[in-house]
Amino acid sequence: MESSRSRNMRDSNLREFLHVNLDKTKGKYLRSLGIGNPKYVETPKMFENLAKIANSLCKGVDSDDDFEKLKHRVVPVHPFAVREISVWNAQIRKRLRRKAYVKTGWKIVLVRDLPMKIYEHIECLCTANTRYATNVSRTSKEDIVQFTDIRKVNYIFKQVGVDDSLKKAISNVGTAKVIVCAEKPFKLVYLKSKEQLKVIAHFGFWNVHRVAQF
Repeated sequence: MESSRSRNMRDSNLREFLHVNLDKTKGKYLRSLGIGNPKYVETPKMFENLAKIANSLCKGVDSDDDFEKLKHRVVPVHPFAVREISVWNAQIRKRLRRKAYVKTGWKIVLVRDLPMKIYEHIECLCTANTRYATNVSRTSKEDIVQFTDIRKVNYIFKQVGVDDSLKKAISNVGTAKVIVCAEKPFKLVYLKSKEQLKVIAHFGFWNVHRVAQF
């Protein structure tokens, strides 16, 4: 059976190996960028995060207790964020109809229980590459993200690989579809204390002659 002394030495060697190699890679990467490169400022923070992940992984490997290993397991957030956005798309399209709702009128409101880390990743996805037609506001109680152009909303759904049409044809009657503009934004409202997200989308209905019925 491995002694406590040899285990500690092994664990120390593993950490030293990881940190030495991270430091070498960081230095080499910084030299390749040059001081004028915008990524130069972000790089130290990136390697700091990598070091934290490495430490967590070491703890998971070092421990002889299965529960302790699970505490330090690193789970990627991105697949959960993509799945969540896909659910919005499916539920919004399902709720499109030819008449207004009694409680919300020509609005679809989804209420989702969502851990903060997943919401934060979703917000990053929604604002990555471009902040076109995007307004973000924050208070101590909630974060609000509003999109004021349907092309931006379509872009977000397209980025995660789901149908971006946001409309539903109703046989022999017409078409219901989501409306996004400055007066009727597509809105995300995240309630921090409850870790709850509201997704709000306006919609309308057009008959077979393409005349608005709302």
